[in-house]
Amino acid sequence: MRAWGWEDLTWWAIFVVTMPTAAFAAAAAVLVHHDLIASRGPTTDVWLAYRTFETFAWNLADAVPVLKIPETLNWAPELELTSVTGGALVLAYKLLLVLPLVQLAGIVLSRSFGADTPVAAAGPGAR
Repeated sequence: MRAWGWEDLTWWAIFVVTMPTAAFAAAAAVLVHHDLIASRGPTTDVWLAYRTFETFAWNLADAVPVLKIPETLNWAPELELTSVTGGALVLAYKLLLVLPLVQLAGIVLSRSFGADTPVAAAGPGAR
């Protein structure tokens, strides 16, 4: 089995973040468009899907505990989901991204700090 290179890790990190963000943004855009989720901000223009993507990306950046990314960049999303349903959607998004990102961070850290063996799936028969 070939060990993961930095390119592999980079592409998987992009994939793991971008795909769920796009999926949740598309679902939220449909729900906002049909007034099933209350929101604050522009919702009637052709940029609604982009605005919902920005909202989810902002929430992910805001979840990084120490860096205060949105505050540091003076970044506020144009669209805010203001209902319980919208909040639940954002919470589900964060929960679905936390586990894969923590796993990828573990792989990166183990490679960075000299893990001699390639990272492979550990199971009952793994040596």
